[in-house]
Amino acid sequence: MAADRQADMSETIQRTLGSDRVVDITTRGRSSGEARRIEIWFWRVAGRLYLTGAPGAERHWFRNLQAEPGFTVHVKQSAQGDLAAEAIALVEIRLAENAYEPSVT
Repeated sequence: MAADRQADMSETIQRTLGSDRVVDITTRGRSSGEARRIEIWFWRVAGRLYLTGAPGAERHWFRNLQAEPGFTVHVKQSAQGDLAAEAIALVEIRLAENAYEPSVT
């Protein structure tokens, strides 16, 4: 999943998202409509956040975001803040492989 809200982030939050690896997210339950908050790992690449989960495992948070892409990122380690975000599912391997292209020096 990717979220890009740089314009809405303060400099402190941007630095935090560049160094921390754990946030909470709140999604809407796809069946219940209730708010669901979980802790999750992420990576920040080229200004976008990529949420991660165990390969091959079905994750409710992922299915919730497929049904309702709007969610909240709760920064909680080096700084605190809540950010509105919108998810884009990276479901094809070739799309995910092209999401990050390391530079060779």
